Amino acid sequence: MPLGNYGVIKVTGADALSFLHNQLTQDFLNLSQNQARFCSFCNAKGRVQATFIGLLSEQGDVLLITSSDLIVQTVKRLSMFVLRSKVKIVDASAEYNLTGFIGSNEVPKEISPEHWSQYNQKTGGSTHHWITLYPACGKPRYLRVSSLLNPSSPELAEPIGLSHDGKLNDWDLSDILSGVCLIGLPTFESFVPQMINYESLEGVNFKKGCYPGQEVVARSQFRGAIKRRGFIISCASPIKDGQELFTSDDISQPCGKIVRSCRTDQAYFAFASIQTKAEEESTQIVTINLEQVFLHPLPYMLREDI
Repeated sequence: MPLGNYGVIKVTGADALSFLHNQLTQDFLNLSQNQARFCSFCNAKGRVQATFIGLLSEQGDVLLITSSDLIVQTVKRLSMFVLRSKVKIVDASAEYNLTGFIGSNEVPKEISPEHWSQYNQKTGGSTHHWITLYPACGKPRYLRVSSLLNPSSPELAEPIGLSHDGKLNDWDLSDILSGVCLIGLPTFESFVPQMINYESLEGVNFKKGCYPGQEVVARSQFRGAIKRRGFIISCASPIKDGQELFTSDDISQPCGKIVRSCRTDQAYFAFASIQTKAEEESTQIVTINLEQVFLHPLPYMLREDI
């Protein structure tokens, strides 16, 4: 599936790795060619402004895959911190093809099954960066970032299906069912990383140096102040990114917010950040229209320590 809702920010220059290490929630100083980094860019209050899958190209540039609706403002915000660093930050979406794969039939056999690993493949004049993602429903998933030096690309045997309105469907659903979702514009600055399980998905390094919002993120972890968590949900009625959720006995105060959503033929699925109290008390969770929302098990364990 071509991933039109993802884009690429390219960070170049002698200080690229150290600059990103000081701005994002993950360790970039020790990033190698066979690794990828899942991370966030937060504001001073620890709220996530953008989420990335980061990788190191053979040229030494850092590519940050993120939601396409956040690229323009994220390039601008990151650039504000460059100061005297030897760094250039640009929207490089037009330089790369992004493709998602479910299953292993079309992927190189050399790829590691470990999530957030990277394998570089040369095809003609192009370089393909393969990243192993978290699986969905037991099916392996991969992201391929391909340079456009040679626009030709291998034909896929069975491309993933599109929804009836032409929007991405199966890939969006696999993102949600994997429990790992990039935030988009509707949820800009809505969560600290733990509210959407990022510390359990290797998206936060608690041993690295400071970055914007680091004190809030660390305090939330050490003091057990995490009151919301990410959940996979479904609903028979339409739900959308950024929509608030409620408990059936109180629709005046939201108990959660949808991070990413998609439609299937039978229902709507989403990944949502919900108050743990609402989930633990088995309170019925509903939309503002009182449509019932169903919670589904996460495919991974949440970390209880660091």
